[in-house]
Amino acid sequence: MRFIEAGPSIPIELLTARDQGEVVFFCGAGVSKPAGLLSFFELTEQVMKKLGVPADSKIGRQMGQAIAKRDPDLAPPFDQVFGQLQRIYTTEKVEKEVTSLLKTPRKAVTKNHEIVLRLSRDARGVPFVVTTNFDTLFERAIPRLRYWFPPMLPIMTGDSLHSGVVYLHGRLGSGRQSEGPSSALVLGSGDFGRAYLADGWATAFFRQLLERKTVVLLGYSAGDPPIRYLLEGLNASSSAKLQPIYAFDRGEENEVLSKWRDLGVSGIHFDTFSDLWDSLEAWALRADDPIAWREKTLAVARQSPRLLKSYQRGQVAALAATPDGARAFADANPPPCAEWLFVLDRNVRYAEPFDTGYGEDVNNVDPLLEYGLDDDPPRAEDSKARGVDLLGKLPTDTDSNAYFRLAGNHPQQRNALPRRLWSLSRWFQAICHEPFGIWWASRQLNLHPDMASGVRHRLVGHGEKFSDDVQRVWALLLEMDENRGDDFEDLGWFDFAKQLKRSGWTTAMFRALEKAIQPRLKVETWTRSLPRPLESPHGVGELLRFSVHCPSRHNHEVEIPPEALPRVVSVVNRSLERAADLLDETGQSATYFRLPSIEPDEGRGERYVADGGPEALFLWAVDLFKRLAESNPLAAIGEVANWPSDRRFFFDKFRLYAWKIDKLFTPIAVAKGLLSMDDTSFWDPYMERDVLHLLRAKWQSLSVYQRLKIEGRLCNPIERFSQEGSEEVERRRRYDTGSRLGWLERNGCELSNKAMSILDAIRGRTDWGENYETGADRDMDGRSGWVERRADPIGLQGVKVSELIARSTELSGRDHENFVEYVPFEGMVAQRPSFALAALASESRSNRYPVKHWEQLLSNWPENSVHRVTLLCGLRLARLPREVQFVLRYYLPEWIRDHFTTIAASHPEEFLQVWDEVFDALQTSGEDATRSGVGQVSIGGQEIQKSRKTLDHAINGPVGKLVEALFKSIGDGESQKNEKISPQIATRLERSLDSIGEGADHVASLLGQRINWLYYIDPTWTKKTVIPLFDLNHARAEAAWKALMFQQLVPRPAKLFVMLRSSFLRIFSERKDWLSEDRYGQYAVSILVIGTYWNKNTGKYITDEECRIGLQAVDDAGRQTALWTLHRIVKDGDAWRSFGKGFFATIWPQEAQFQTSSSSDTMLRIADDRPDIFPEIVETIKDFLRPVDYPDMFIFRQMREGKNNAEQSLAKRWPHEVLDVADRVIGLQPSYVPHELPALLADIAEAAPALRSTIAWRRLHSLVTG
Repeated sequence: MRFIEAGPSIPIELLTARDQGEVVFFCGAGVSKPAGLLSFFELTEQVMKKLGVPADSKIGRQMGQAIAKRDPDLAPPFDQVFGQLQRIYTTEKVEKEVTSLLKTPRKAVTKNHEIVLRLSRDARGVPFVVTTNFDTLFERAIPRLRYWFPPMLPIMTGDSLHSGVVYLHGRLGSGRQSEGPSSALVLGSGDFGRAYLADGWATAFFRQLLERKTVVLLGYSAGDPPIRYLLEGLNASSSAKLQPIYAFDRGEENEVLSKWRDLGVSGIHFDTFSDLWDSLEAWALRADDPIAWREKTLAVARQSPRLLKSYQRGQVAALAATPDGARAFADANPPPCAEWLFVLDRNVRYAEPFDTGYGEDVNNVDPLLEYGLDDDPPRAEDSKARGVDLLGKLPTDTDSNAYFRLAGNHPQQRNALPRRLWSLSRWFQAICHEPFGIWWASRQLNLHPDMASGVRHRLVGHGEKFSDDVQRVWALLLEMDENRGDDFEDLGWFDFAKQLKRSGWTTAMFRALEKAIQPRLKVETWTRSLPRPLESPHGVGELLRFSVHCPSRHNHEVEIPPEALPRVVSVVNRSLERAADLLDETGQSATYFRLPSIEPDEGRGERYVADGGPEALFLWAVDLFKRLAESNPLAAIGEVANWPSDRRFFFDKFRLYAWKIDKLFTPIAVAKGLLSMDDTSFWDPYMERDVLHLLRAKWQSLSVYQRLKIEGRLCNPIERFSQEGSEEVERRRRYDTGSRLGWLERNGCELSNKAMSILDAIRGRTDWGENYETGADRDMDGRSGWVERRADPIGLQGVKVSELIARSTELSGRDHENFVEYVPFEGMVAQRPSFALAALASESRSNRYPVKHWEQLLSNWPENSVHRVTLLCGLRLARLPREVQFVLRYYLPEWIRDHFTTIAASHPEEFLQVWDEVFDALQTSGEDATRSGVGQVSIGGQEIQKSRKTLDHAINGPVGKLVEALFKSIGDGESQKNEKISPQIATRLERSLDSIGEGADHVASLLGQRINWLYYIDPTWTKKTVIPLFDLNHARAEAAWKALMFQQLVPRPAKLFVMLRSSFLRIFSERKDWLSEDRYGQYAVSILVIGTYWNKNTGKYITDEECRIGLQAVDDAGRQTALWTLHRIVKDGDAWRSFGKGFFATIWPQEAQFQTSSSSDTMLRIADDRPDIFPEIVETIKDFLRPVDYPDMFIFRQMREGKNNAEQSLAKRWPHEVLDVADRVIGLQPSYVPHELPALLADIAEAAPALRSTIAWRRLHSLVTG
């Protein structure tokens, strides 16, 4: 958590420990320096000056450079310097000078010391601080503060409680405690040796302290003598389990974390000292009055988190991350709003960005920007959410070892929740009526039982009463949650099918069928990752849309014998009844629910029927009923009789189908059924086809009386939209009557005179169309499919050349219903390109330049066009007005590259003439004319600034395509060695390098891409024209290098690489910005490592030292690439001993900060892939291994058997080495215990039982057993 926006991020565990009074601050010189005292470097310099140390003495020379450059990092360890001074000038003299120099100023500002003392109070409110400083500023901050100094240090064992300040290295003015050479102050290396090693009293005190308290190092750097001695002494001693150590340090986050991590300390980085002390002061305010701080944070939490900054959201999240804070969340009145669920839930924060609005108003919304925390890492390429999940178990939840989450993908455990999560479930109970709370819950596959119970508590009237809308929605959500069961993947049908195959159609299997196909409610998940803004404060209906889910059969049919069919039909129809009841509950979804046609049109495209929807269940029921009607008509009639008459959605449409089957129903029954059908169903447009087809099938068998009654009903339609005006109502009534009567009449159904007169009157109106009648029975099913681009030019046959464009425009367009787009001109281009070209030339003579037709001509030019026509087309294109050439700037160069190059060999002058015309047109049309077709990327409405000097931009740019045409005209990549580039081509390539806008960069990219080939065919020209582009000071260097790096190919031969080598290596130090975008850093590293590998044979590529310097300069992803490249070299070239082993000895960076979780994982993969020499590789890499974030895959690989289980796993084959590695990569306090760790330890113990007694095995086993 950050107390201020730019401040350090303080771990929750540390904040919690301080709240409990379990933290002791361990203070160094950095704490006292703001009060006017000297740093250790300044103290050393001043003591030397006071003692008169000669500049040419050994000490003077050792310190000279550091003093001259004012850089402590250049100095030797200060304890060694003081040790020498003590030997030369005596301990008493040195201590006297130190005492005089560190005399506390009279008006010293002790604000920092006061802050530390406030933060170091224990549960009694009494401060206890440890310092290695000699000054008495802590006593100045709080007069009469108790103090301790060697050898009288407090005993930290047992239940003893202490207060005051411990001067671990001595206190100014306390005098020496014994005669002899030892100092009262710990200054020299001898003093440190006695305190931490020989006598070890400082180490013993620190160890005792750590057994009881969490320690915070403040005012130190990782290389300070006290830290070095303290932690080395601690590591050398045996101890009970120690509490964590934290250290505040200035610097880059990765650097601070890595250098402290190797000392067993958790580093906390900050940027400036003012940020640090402002944060500590704010923390002290919290420590002074935790309740006031909590209330202040809760007040912030009552705002929308979207309105806050990420660090403010982090403060609220930190409150919810502790048991006491979560309880405050639950007890707050009013409670924090439900929108905070979007902050607490990692899955919401890391949900996919989405666009809102349309056209110019489109805006990208990123949930991580809207709700992210200040410590959230950026999205990973694997799309996994990486930030803290405050709705799941955290390290602070120490009251439970099991994993819990308030909602998740799997049925939640019934065990009691940890206190923190239980409190958050109580908070959810308080805000579950809010729309955002309901929206969040609707997207969870499972609510923890405690959360669901809390909501039920509200449903029955406890707490604030739900509105009717909320009551209904929650009742449905809870029902949905209960009915979902364990079948998250909707695979229950397969289990049923397997069981049926074993047991046959028993009574139990009919019940199993009913369960397997039982419809249930579901919430439709919108594609967007966050709810829409609400138009009303209680608009729950705006957020959720319920639907009915019917378990899918996955096109996996089961055999249903005739004797089982009647009961199966009954079961399926009961499921339809349940689906109908559920649809009634869904509200808006029911309004728009439509069944597909039973007998659809044979139209184009594929009819879409949702596999998991009621529609598929209905169509299956129809198929089964059809079989039943054929095999057992009496059973089918009985089934229809059981169909409910008051259930809409399914059974009215089903009856229309059943009535159509001759062997089941008489004409009298059909007529009676139609006349008694509910008006809503009879006039439903989605059942119009069924009614009409039934009438057509039965019309001849109906009596005159029955026909007249049906006609009467058709002539008296209902008013379906009562809100419409009378004129619109009459128009709809005419349509409903006319379309149906007209269709019947056209399909051979003889109408009465009265009906015909009504139909004739409707047909006589000017607003009536024949298509109203012919299309009355269209199936209205949604369809999808590819749009056929129909380029048949048959409609253009015989058209004059002067009329061709106009006629093709008339015939063009899209038939949406049949999924066809007509583009006859494209067909004409493909069949008769000369005629199509002549038509456009005719238009040109009238100063008309139809751009769409020119685009179609250029995009569809036939590959086999005769050279004469292609030449004519090129010349015609060259004569187009410049403004037309500008509009066609992406089509013209592409056509020249793909088609006009075919005549380059036979008509070189014309080819170059057209090339020049188009190139000149681009150069005179402004910078937009050379701009690449690749656009910009925007996130959150903000355009992301990314370099456009890439190969991808080049090959999609007009000038880039023209340059590719030049290369293609001379056999791109196919020419012979030293063939030379012709002067005509070379001149144009050189000219294009001066292109306006982006053009010149695109040319440099294409030259960089082909550097090896260009050097192969014309080394002289390449050396003169292309090599200079790679000079880092050249304006085109970025484009050239990025294209070369993108290929991930090392320039060769060695002569070429030598010319580029210096610039390439300088990229890593001088142009890191090039490497930070996309994957260019990784591309460069791949070349770096391969070049180093090649250097072993030639000595002309990259040395080990140069490679190491490059790897030190790139980021972690770059070093990861180096290891993956090494992995490939070792695997493909069997090069472990020839290259891999030496790589880690002389190439891989040795600095601790570069040894990370990801690097460790990749190193282990190298070892895993060579099981025969696994111990040898482990011995080489083990010192570089660090705890990995997700060790599961490592464990899996160690337990994996060889091919066909013929080889032992690594754990059984090499148990000592696997245990050693596991001990290194599984942290002391891992965020979770790997699931397969018990099995791994069992394999190791089985292979080597003696390993059970090792410290490593016991430590790992203790993680498993808790």
